[in-house]
Amino acid sequence: MEIDFWAVGQGDCSCISLSPSECILIDVGPFGSPIVRWLSEQLVRYGNYHINSLILTHNHADHCGALDSIVGLRERGLTIGKTCLLQHDVTNGKHIKSFMLAIFENEQFFHLQCPIAPDVIWADSNRELCVVFPNYQTVTTVSTANERSMILVLRKINGENEFIWGGDAHYKSICTHFNGNAHVLVGPHHGAPQDKPKQIPQNCYKKLFVSLSKTNFHEQFPNKDYIKRNVQSGVDIACTCFTKNCDHSESLIKPSELGHFTPEKPKKNGEEVKTYFCRGGMRYCLQNTGCWSIDECDVIYQSARAKLTKRLCRP
Repeated sequence: MEIDFWAVGQGDCSCISLSPSECILIDVGPFGSPIVRWLSEQLVRYGNYHINSLILTHNHADHCGALDSIVGLRERGLTIGKTCLLQHDVTNGKHIKSFMLAIFENEQFFHLQCPIAPDVIWADSNRELCVVFPNYQTVTTVSTANERSMILVLRKINGENEFIWGGDAHYKSICTHFNGNAHVLVGPHHGAPQDKPKQIPQNCYKKLFVSLSKTNFHEQFPNKDYIKRNVQSGVDIACTCFTKNCDHSESLIKPSELGHFTPEKPKKNGEEVKTYFCRGGMRYCLQNTGCWSIDECDVIYQSARAKLTKRLCRP
């Protein structure tokens, strides 16, 4: 098993690879997300590809915007076991944009389900991927998509939490569901006004994967106070957008350093051409020992990050 955290700009997308031709996707990023190209690459390599579960934490374009493009891969052999989305996000007409219509117009492709806590979306003999928020009462009473954003956890059968996906839920809401024993928190990529630094408990997680960016609103997400609090608490912060240099001078890491060599080597004038496809900003690999290890790109990332003079992850 491998987990890739994709660099999609403002937004989120994670891929849990169960086998070479099967995965779980948690959010798909905005329109133009690189996950679409990656899925296309898998179809070329294997002839078909199966998404065991496509999980959409909430119905905002930076998490669901690539759905239209994913539909376009159906004729090439892409299949989806089930698509998980909160019922309120499905029925709320204010949010039915083109990327949501893709689900309604292709129901036999997406196989829509609406899980709530404590539903188990996927499990094997050692681990399970569960919904921990919202429950039925919450999903019917909260007013905004961020407040009811789905919170997921990948944990061992013995209850040890390993990875948390928070969508765009408030940090306080995320941390109330975990007793300081999670290894990694993925996102949220922006801090809501309700996320005051004093509300964030310490020692809830050891590593934070976020998309640190500046938007048209001239804000940094997450907010600087939240990042500062994490740094002071000893949390290791890794940015899923580390192909964008905070110094605005050049790419932090070359695309070739992030890619895997494509087995199908195209030829030009009879000679093989080296090509790479993106495989996500960071990757965790499950070892035979049952422990997770981060791959060699983390060393490249840490070295390149240390050379930056202006770092959003160190306010």
